[in-house]
Amino acid sequence: MKLIKFGIKNFRGFGNELQEVKIDNFTCLVGKNDAGKSSIFDAMDVFFNGFKNIDSDDAHIDSHGNRAKKVELSGTFDVEDSQIKIESVPTSLGAEGLLNSEGQLKIVQEISSPSKSGIKTFIMAFLPDLDEVKDIHTLKNSALKKRFNKIKEDNHITGWDKIPQTT
Repeated sequence: MKLIKFGIKNFRGFGNELQEVKIDNFTCLVGKNDAGKSSIFDAMDVFFNGFKNIDSDDAHIDSHGNRAKKVELSGTFDVEDSQIKIESVPTSLGAEGLLNSEGQLKIVQEISSPSKSGIKTFIMAFLPDLDEVKDIHTLKNSALKKRFNKIKEDNHITGWDKIPQTT
């Protein structure tokens, strides 16, 4: 897994528009003093090493003196669709729909306060543009099971009964 883009929004001098830094095999940050070079590295430190490395002063202050309520940091990774296990079942990031439309893994952190409860981390997953799955993320468990069974029957999918079920 290789970091290929790092995004920053509302962190220190980075305002409310997401700014992405492309990362290549050899990446240099060049700029005058106070251009934001250290802020990029500090944001990466928060992203990779945790909330203990951020404080409330790190939130962006706009030209009217208003402090941002939420900092957003993101890492986009080029991954080989390698095998993983979910509850002892072999699968892959792609098969689980965890890669974006470019086949990359994008992880986003939203930080509303410098505490463990103030940080939310999620994956920007790819949801196929198919009618039968457009609303899948809104379904409750019982409706999700019904939808799964209908898709399975409509597509003549077999072998799913061998996968361990969780409640």
